[in-house]
Amino acid sequence: MTFQRLSLCFSILVSVIVFGCGTTEPTTPSPQPWNPTTGAYTAEYTDNTVYLDSGDVAKLLISTDSATRELRLSNTDPRIRALTPGTNVLVWRTAMGEVTSVRTEGSTTFVRTKATPLTNVLKNAAVSYDHSVEWNAQSMAPTLVDKRGEHHVMTPVGRDSFDLELEWGDFTYKILWVMKGDNARVLITAEKKILQGLRARYTLDGTLSRFRTKSTMVIVDRTTTEYSVENTELKGDFAMIVNCLGSGNDAVNFEWPITLVKVPISVGPLVIVMNVRVQVVINAVVPPDGASLIEVRFTYASDNGVRYANGQLFGLGGAGSHTEENIKAQTGASTPMGVNFGLGFPRLEFKLYDHDVLVPWIQTAMLVGGDFTTGVKPCQTMKTSFIGSAGVDMQMLGITLKRTIPLWNIEKVHRKSGICN
Repeated sequence: MTFQRLSLCFSILVSVIVFGCGTTEPTTPSPQPWNPTTGAYTAEYTDNTVYLDSGDVAKLLISTDSATRELRLSNTDPRIRALTPGTNVLVWRTAMGEVTSVRTEGSTTFVRTKATPLTNVLKNAAVSYDHSVEWNAQSMAPTLVDKRGEHHVMTPVGRDSFDLELEWGDFTYKILWVMKGDNARVLITAEKKILQGLRARYTLDGTLSRFRTKSTMVIVDRTTTEYSVENTELKGDFAMIVNCLGSGNDAVNFEWPITLVKVPISVGPLVIVMNVRVQVVINAVVPPDGASLIEVRFTYASDNGVRYANGQLFGLGGAGSHTEENIKAQTGASTPMGVNFGLGFPRLEFKLYDHDVLVPWIQTAMLVGGDFTTGVKPCQTMKTSFIGSAGVDMQMLGITLKRTIPLWNIEKVHRKSGICN
């Protein structure tokens, strides 16, 4: 394996995390006072929408089945008896969708629904919120749900501490999550299951501060004219550590099938759920006599987000203030080798009623990589990248637009020793 090929691995790793390309100059977010959560909601509904407000819910809603998107309603109200397939329903802080089937048993009507764009329900609307995300263990006890629908409750190990172990593929993933209000301590480990004496361990350890998540949506005559989501005052202080010994080849692009924490945000009858997730990317070639120990401490204060207005899509925020320090880089073998490790965290997903995707992901990512080549021109390098990026899919807003937005990508070479071309 040549030095050029090893360097390409780091570039590929960056592209996997970013899902795009492009760079921007760092900008420093302006500090803001820590304010309580606020929200505003005004709306006019379409003619074929039945809206049940909070009082209606208390009188008419019997139960819901989120898996089948079924509502069980008392048909003592003529609006319920008039529901037919094709009608839209909006139920206060419970559900929204297009009716697909209606079945009545006595005084109960069973209503099945499917996803429908907000513009089918809201004719004209102005919706906004500015939500304070604080790490409160009592109100945010983590419940994890994977893509197979299995629920994993993190094991309490203290008043505000939880942990989890999950086996997936060749790796065992472990997480410790400690919520302290202003800060959450996070320890994430990916460890390869290999022979005794050999090891591959990839670790992130540090703190994520409280932050704010903001959104604005404007619908005029059933057309979304403006939509934005921005996460501000994101502050992280993380150590990333790679410790590999004779661990072989690995190519991992693993978006954790679990959600670490769900943050519900209520505004008017709507509930937007922000899911905190993780993406792990590993690209490693470590021969039997190869070893790599890489450490770096990332600190940052950044903003990230996306905005759609007048048919145009923009990235929001910037890398802000950031440092990469406490560098350790020891990588070597009798043959060429390379180890690259990237973590997208926090990877934030926004869903309406935790069902329908509004924003697939907005994330901050940190990457480290170490290469070593032998021969007449031996060379050792160590690099880092600090990345912000977002995925956009606006189907739920009635717009056919799906795209990746690179927000920033700052790459640094911290070590380059030997004869390196």
